[in-house]
Amino acid sequence: VVPCVSPLKEPHRKWSLFALSFVAVSLCAGLVYGWPALRRNLLLAGGSTLSEEQLGGCFTAGSWATQGGRFFFGLARDRYGTKRTTLISLLFVVGGSLGIGLCSANSAWALGASMFLIGLGSGSQLCLQPVAGLFDRAGTILASLSGAFQISGLIFLVLTSITDNRMHSFVGFALLVAVLGIVSALMLPMGPSFVLAEDSPSDAKTNEEEGGGSGDGRASNTKNYSRARRIRRLLFHSEYIALLSWFSICIIPLQYYVGSIGFQLEDKNDDDGFFTSLFSILYASAALLSPFGGYLADVLGLAETQALATLLVASSMFILASPAPLNIQSVGLATYSVGRMLTFGMYFTNVGKRFGYSNYGLLAGLGLLLTAIISLV
Repeated sequence: VVPCVSPLKEPHRKWSLFALSFVAVSLCAGLVYGWPALRRNLLLAGGSTLSEEQLGGCFTAGSWATQGGRFFFGLARDRYGTKRTTLISLLFVVGGSLGIGLCSANSAWALGASMFLIGLGSGSQLCLQPVAGLFDRAGTILASLSGAFQISGLIFLVLTSITDNRMHSFVGFALLVAVLGIVSALMLPMGPSFVLAEDSPSDAKTNEEEGGGSGDGRASNTKNYSRARRIRRLLFHSEYIALLSWFSICIIPLQYYVGSIGFQLEDKNDDDGFFTSLFSILYASAALLSPFGGYLADVLGLAETQALATLLVASSMFILASPAPLNIQSVGLATYSVGRMLTFGMYFTNVGKRFGYSNYGLLAGLGLLLTAIISLV
């Protein structure tokens, strides 16, 4: 375990760090997926004349940064520590928020670049998820942070509902994130580990070390090998390859759904935007079920919870493709939101519980990078 430097040594230190992590992820990590609300604001309040293809390109830029950017932040976290990489991620959110607030609603390049920067805020999630190593039920903590990721999908709706003036709302949000960065600089550990050397409880120590592929505690068998040898063994482990295959298959409909739901609902006569706003609310509300998803993973098993997530995602796509009225479509919005939360939650939980947190950034980030590339096809 790599000891970290932190002034927080009181008994409630782990809860303070979890609270900070939850707030940071809730505000910054998944902003891009609140795109339907921002899109509607650009078209109605902003008077944007951009085509759906151009607007879709803006979302794609942010979506790709959200997925692929986490790989590079994961590598940086493993090498340079939690504090530095988290602060850089928050800085990107500040820049992107200022861009959204100050750019023209008709500038596809400026909007796309701003969405890309905001998407890089997802790096905060990958940097902060290893806080789960401080807890006995790491699956519940990881699932909670996946729920926090979905809460951030509500931010665009909140900002555009406060005022139609993007400059006021998004510049104010940028200042809020800057304050969060200051707090993070004071509280987060410098190194990649959240475990203090003087604490080093056996359970947390086990959680911080990398596993052998089934969470069976065989990390000690790899200590005599070089780090490169250990990483290669993990990357080519059959369970890791199977996990990436499942996640890659699920990510394509998940990304398509959130990118197209706005105009698809409009095609189904959502003229006043009620169901578009409802989607953002349901998407964020799914976070309430994230601890339950982690509990299912801890108690029933990862495979069973993955199966449930896959079924919910498939159901949401079936409902969207059907000619069902908007009231029925709301059921699909709900199943999508819960299914997405469980899918990402189970992906991160699998990586953490099966392979530990020593190389968590690399293992989790690589899967996100691969799925980002696949989702562009």
